[in-house]
Amino acid sequence: MVAPIQPVPGPGLQSIPPDLHICSESNRIGRYPSTAAGSMPILEIRLRASTAAEPVRKRDCNMRQIQLTPSTDHELPARMMRMHHVCLVVSDIDATRDFYVNVLGFEEIHRPTDFVFHGAYFRNGDVEVHVVRETEPGRLTKHAPGWDGEELRTGLCHHFAVMVESFEPFLAAMRERGLERVGGPRVRDDYVEQIYIADPDGHIIELLYQHTPDAGHARRIEIFDLGIAVPVAPGHHVLDPRATYGLKPTNSQDHMR
Repeated sequence: MVAPIQPVPGPGLQSIPPDLHICSESNRIGRYPSTAAGSMPILEIRLRASTAAEPVRKRDCNMRQIQLTPSTDHELPARMMRMHHVCLVVSDIDATRDFYVNVLGFEEIHRPTDFVFHGAYFRNGDVEVHVVRETEPGRLTKHAPGWDGEELRTGLCHHFAVMVESFEPFLAAMRERGLERVGGPRVRDDYVEQIYIADPDGHIIELLYQHTPDAGHARRIEIFDLGIAVPVAPGHHVLDPRATYGLKPTNSQDHMR
């Protein structure tokens, strides 16, 4: 708490109500018209309220109330957020642009012109990806995390995820460029299917598709029978979905390839 200080006599400063503290003062010449008695003291005066619900008041040097503000400690804004963008460091802006626009369906949007480094902004629906070019050639490769195949298959790696209405448009565009997914598929027990793809610099993007419960059950069995289902983590085996859902188990060795 700020200790009270004694007021400095001056024009217009007559008396201070007992419920007020002087928090600060300054003799700033030119802030008010000068008088024969000198410059007018500038005061910020705060009410020491008797209860938390009472307001903080500021008064001018003539004790006229000039502002009301709440002083309760619990009236802070809620700590709500929304995702704004993901930023990635890339080696080639043109190759990145081709991937995000022509494979993932983003549109390139305006980027502020006052940056001193090269980059680009892309948006698809509510998803926004910003990219910046590495500061020197080879820096990105030098500091790449180097995920192994099992980590990529299961998604145990740095990545960002987007929900899609279908995997096929993205996978078809990748196949046209000779690319394939690097991880998945896996259907979680909330019936969300996951696959993972990589951009030209190896940044991992997870694509998610929400199945209905019946479709999710069927899809788990389908990818298991095709031998393309992945485990939940490196070193774990793929569970037979028939056993999970109370159906007759099959020999997993007959279905994995």
